[in-house]
Amino acid sequence: GSLATSAPLCCTLCHERLEDTHFVQCPSVPSHKFCFPCSRQSIKQQGASGEVYCPSGEKCPLVGSNVPWAFMQGEIATILAGD
Repeated sequence: GSLATSAPLCCTLCHERLEDTHFVQCPSVPSHKFCFPCSRQSIKQQGASGEVYCPSGEKCPLVGSNVPWAFMQGEIATILAGD
C-alpha cells in the first residue's frame, strides 16, 4: 500500500531516521535497515577482516538458501571510509 512510503525509514538498531542513500539494507529481512554509524560499529565488533554478517546480530540466511548474508569487502570499505 501507499502507507509504507510516507513513514520515515529508521535504523533497526538506534531508531534514528535514515537518509535515503546512506543506509544498509539486509537483503534477507526487509525490516533490517541500518544507518552507517551502527553498521560501522557492527563491522568493527565482528572484525572487518573476516565474514561480517547483518548488523542485527543475526546471521540472516539469503532467500532460498541457508547461507547467511554477509557484507562484501567493498561495502565494508565504503562504510568504514565514512568514519
